[in-house]
Amino acid sequence: MDRTFAARLGALRKSTEQSQKDAAAALGVSQALLSHYERGIRECGLGFVTRAAAHYNVTCDYLLGTSSLGCGFSEGAFCPKDIPEDNKLDVLTIFRCLTVLRENLQNQPSSCRDEALRYFALTTYRFLVSAINAGDLPRSWIGERAPIENFMFLEYLGGLENVLLDSIERGPQRIHDSKAPLCIKTLANEVEKYTAMQIEQVFNPLSE
Repeated sequence: MDRTFAARLGALRKSTEQSQKDAAAALGVSQALLSHYERGIRECGLGFVTRAAAHYNVTCDYLLGTSSLGCGFSEGAFCPKDIPEDNKLDVLTIFRCLTVLRENLQNQPSSCRDEALRYFALTTYRFLVSAINAGDLPRSWIGERAPIENFMFLEYLGGLENVLLDSIERGPQRIHDSKAPLCIKTLANEVEKYTAMQIEQVFNPLSE
């Protein structure tokens, strides 16, 4: 087992100001065995990992060293600083990007905030519609009168998105230069790479 487990196990006990004897009793092991776990001398079973995670109110991933977040998604989503997980594009990274954008919008005029909110809501709604039409979500999740099977309705949603984006782009420019958060850089890099790859696939056959 990775040394991270031993280090975090000991650090968590000390942060809660528990003696090794009390922690061992709560975790159902002897003090000597817990000492071995904390020093990395012996490896424990998965049962102990789950008990320790529950006892210290952290995730198993955190204990095992596969995550830097003690409390999982909810903690990471609103952490204001860069975290190691920002290096990869996943749901948490995207959610953190939205959180960053939300914080930046707080300093904008109310009209700009409203337009941005409508845009994000509309984008999410379009995703819901696509998932429902694909059979991945129940139809009852949105209004029963929404004509989601109608092609023109879907095109209209896309048009509204473009109108809102155009309005946002024409808004007051008050942004000062600053270092981009890691989650934003990761999302931008991954989307730009994906876009470039798709463009290359379209135009390469035309040049042959």
